[in-house]
Amino acid sequence: MRLVVETIAATFVVSCTSAPSESIPTALAKPAMVQFDLPVGVTVTIDDAAKGTTPLQQFELSPGVHQVRLKAPCQSLDSTPVELVAGETTTIDVGFAKGLGTATYVPKARSQDGKPLDVRLKLGDQDIGTVKHGQPVAVPACPARVALSHDGLGGFIEDVEFASGKTMTRDVVLAAGTDMVRIQGGDFVRGMTEPEFKWFTQVLPTWETDELSDFADLEDNEPMLPSGAERVPMTVKAFDIDRHEVTAEQFVACRAAAKGWMCKSTKECAEFAHASCALRYAEGDYVDENDAPYCTIESDPTHSGRLKVKGTGGDRPVNCVSMLKAESYCRWLGKRLPTEAEWEFAARSRRSDFDQPWGTSDQQMNTNLDYDCARTGCVDTISQPVSVCTYSNGNTRQGVCDMMGNVEEFVTRTHLPGRSDKDIRHTTRGSARSGGDQYLHRAWQSHEELGDHPGSGLGGSHIGFRCARDVPQEGT
Repeated sequence: MRLVVETIAATFVVSCTSAPSESIPTALAKPAMVQFDLPVGVTVTIDDAAKGTTPLQQFELSPGVHQVRLKAPCQSLDSTPVELVAGETTTIDVGFAKGLGTATYVPKARSQDGKPLDVRLKLGDQDIGTVKHGQPVAVPACPARVALSHDGLGGFIEDVEFASGKTMTRDVVLAAGTDMVRIQGGDFVRGMTEPEFKWFTQVLPTWETDELSDFADLEDNEPMLPSGAERVPMTVKAFDIDRHEVTAEQFVACRAAAKGWMCKSTKECAEFAHASCALRYAEGDYVDENDAPYCTIESDPTHSGRLKVKGTGGDRPVNCVSMLKAESYCRWLGKRLPTEAEWEFAARSRRSDFDQPWGTSDQQMNTNLDYDCARTGCVDTISQPVSVCTYSNGNTRQGVCDMMGNVEEFVTRTHLPGRSDKDIRHTTRGSARSGGDQYLHRAWQSHEELGDHPGSGLGGSHIGFRCARDVPQEGT
């Protein structure tokens, strides 16, 4: 047999005859290779065919000129011709992609005991893969939601404005339990939005007396502002907050770690709570008989001092626990309860002009319940909580779940401008699930004073909690 190669208009046609011939030149037999040295999260298109999003493995292409287009989340570069040579590898890097801004992200996650952790990195919806502790990662200079995770621990989520040529190093602790969301600090006006305040102070007083029944002081029939409505300018420092309320399963795990251990005083509980969810002697959770059927935890009859998830659905918020136990749980994970100001700042997506996590509802108090409750699942009767993060349309812009839905939540009043520094116990009223309400509460109308004595933070089926923690230095 004879192998003959005929060249016709740059197309190679191979046919067979009875006699052998010279072999095809080596250079012509090899394909061209292309590889990428670009930031993660850049979409690559070659000759109008999508090749995926970086990081990408190298792949083969036919030799010749190809049109390459690169697109980052906030940038798109014009199509550029690239000549690929047979048998050679061409690298498309940031030098080729002139105009594509690049930043550097360095995750340095640790466990509670200080052990360095390798983490799984997500940039927006893209799973980048496992990144070693302290490993620099090139990313597009674009706004992005970054998520760090490690098996068995709660993750860390934040929205970052990556700047071209800048490096961000993120030192963060990953603890057991709920994922945490970084809420960047900023100026904020706590209380009513400006249009609402105008409505209450200027429009409402002009109504007839019988129309004021829902908003009037019972003694003098004068219009009154709802609780928490006063507008108070403040600056809120950056903090981390649990993405969702602490679940029954998570709380039970903490109590199991205590192994029934009891402490004798608030001071002793505070000193040792880092080791377990301490339970004080003679401290019981008073639960009204009407609430009891809707609790998500109950005593474990097989282990004294322990709890178990009631029924199924350990991903529902824990309820029917006192504020002291909520505080103990948060300390166990190196956290604390959020302050009243922090909770409202997070619940309103950091926006003074929002009265709900998703934006602004009717300026008057009669909100569109069908619309709002479709987002939050609110009900006007006593009921059992639903699984956390069930209603994603009710999330804040930073991705925090159930700030206006599911259960109310314990908070504290520490360092609230214009008020005493005394730490008065509060619960948020971020849902209508507690029963009897005719409208969904605004995020600013979210705080019910419980008093400042130790027994004031009694729980119920309508009250749960989430944790927060300080950020050592904002923006680092």
